[in-house]
Amino acid sequence: MNMQTQEVQFIHQDDHPHPVAVVMSYKKYQQLLSYAGELDEDDDPGVPHAVVKMVVLEDIPPIRAWRKYLKMTQAEAARRLDMTQAAFAQIEKAQKNHAETLRKVAAAFGISPVQLEW
Repeated sequence: MNMQTQEVQFIHQDDHPHPVAVVMSYKKYQQLLSYAGELDEDDDPGVPHAVVKMVVLEDIPPIRAWRKYLKMTQAEAARRLDMTQAAFAQIEKAQKNHAETLRKVAAAFGISPVQLEW
């Protein structure tokens, strides 16, 4: 596997049902460390593994990952936010959104804003 094109590589052994090791780019490693540092067991409602996987391994923005996890179309999300699908698409692909935008999206998705703040 060429590490220049893959950011994560799983190492398997014949006698183990799961990978025994993972090799990842330094960028992905730093992302994981920053996510772990933001966790507070008392305040953090958590993020499902499937969402984390989309964000970290597939480089999908958190809002899009949550929408996909919730099996919601962009049109449905836009309707819940009372905006056009095109406007929601801009929010979804943004690298950073305002806190108020995150609050509104979280409310529309039925999650906490903390779960979108990566």
